[in-house]
Amino acid sequence: MSSDDDRYKIVSVEANGAVAPTNAENVLDDNPSTRMSVEGIGTALLAEISGNNVKVNSIWIKWYEGNKRTNDFEILASEDKQTYNQVFRGKSTGKTLDFEKYKIPETSAKYYKIVFKGNSINKWFSITELVISPLQGEIEEKILEPQGQLDENGVLMIFSSDPEGFSWSMKGDLNNDSNLKLDIDGRAEKVSDNTWAVKGRRGSLAGGREQLTCRLNIHGSNKSESFKNHEELRRREWMTDPILDIGDQETTIFYKLEGFKNMNETVAKKIRGGSHSSGNNAFKSACVGLLLTFNEGDDKLFEKELFHPRTPKIKVNKLFNYSNILDRWIGDKITSLRQPDGSVINTQYIDTDPFDLDGKPKNNWKKVFEYIDKGKDVVNWKGRYSTIRVDDNPEGQCKVTFKFFSVRSIKNISSSPPPTTTPRLGEELSSSSFSSPTEEEIFTESFDECMDDNN
Repeated sequence: MSSDDDRYKIVSVEANGAVAPTNAENVLDDNPSTRMSVEGIGTALLAEISGNNVKVNSIWIKWYEGNKRTNDFEILASEDKQTYNQVFRGKSTGKTLDFEKYKIPETSAKYYKIVFKGNSINKWFSITELVISPLQGEIEEKILEPQGQLDENGVLMIFSSDPEGFSWSMKGDLNNDSNLKLDIDGRAEKVSDNTWAVKGRRGSLAGGREQLTCRLNIHGSNKSESFKNHEELRRREWMTDPILDIGDQETTIFYKLEGFKNMNETVAKKIRGGSHSSGNNAFKSACVGLLLTFNEGDDKLFEKELFHPRTPKIKVNKLFNYSNILDRWIGDKITSLRQPDGSVINTQYIDTDPFDLDGKPKNNWKKVFEYIDKGKDVVNWKGRYSTIRVDDNPEGQCKVTFKFFSVRSIKNISSSPPPTTTPRLGEELSSSSFSSPTEEEIFTESFDECMDDNN
């Protein structure tokens, strides 16, 4: 951590029974491939922070195999390392390898003890990284901000492009771009260099209602879907073409949404999917969606549409709160990466203050959520389309102005299993076979056959 963070730095950690190569100090090395591990219910990790009267309101933990097991634990705080008060009791989500944030009542304690109460796999207490965060301080900002290189427009690329995969970025006349299908009312309007605007078109919903929609569909392949079922997709890993279909990707767009009436709508990035039709072809939709709501409140921000138009939405662990995204410029970025075990890490980012005075990207990206798709219904194949979709009520006057739109196939740095510390005697790794996550289903109406390839 930088010197600016020194007054909040963890200066020491200890865990009785934790010895090399899984000693307590590993939670401070910024290396997720190392960990602290100690066996036994009631074992604890104790951390001391520097400075005095530092106000703390959250603890951030990366759990070892955090996407495979839930951990039951409590957090105790102390001023003198003698008397402790409980400030948190709960469980990890079991859905992410990334940091999980645990809010605690504001405290000025100097010592923080994480006490292990068991997990869903075994009796090993294992953490890869620990951060104790001041009130919305620089440590928290560091956790949420991705790093990477810049593209030709100065936009941050979190992952490197895959030269063997399909990639696209907006250039020239969008109305004559063979890789962009505009599902809008008429043609796109050029506002200036690299800036275009589209208006929503009226369409019929599967449930009979009407609404307006704006959809920007990117595709590399012009072939039709030829698979028989989703199991076939998982085996061969592509939908229409092994090279031109889009799987692991980083999709970025900057937009300004104007004239929208329905405050309950979302901006959906629907990826890895195919054409959207009902009846015998309903299974061809086969996509997932990462969402940003118009208003910040909802936390059901991941959706899966295996059979059109059934689209259950799933709660996520939201890491960053944002306000209303209408009538101002917003940066919207998602990444989707298949892992060696077949699961997929889907991550949503937002930039709420995206441009400087010269109109150049400021790259103030914040991670909103990360969702690991896994189990028997995982969507981990390459799809025909990557789509930006925004809907509104039929009486609206919705308009989307956008720039620096790109869809890049990316290299997954985790495509080969990362180096890991050999587990200590007695610690068993959990299975790579997962059951589907529990989903609270909300059925979202979608356009029927009249929209065909565009949902």
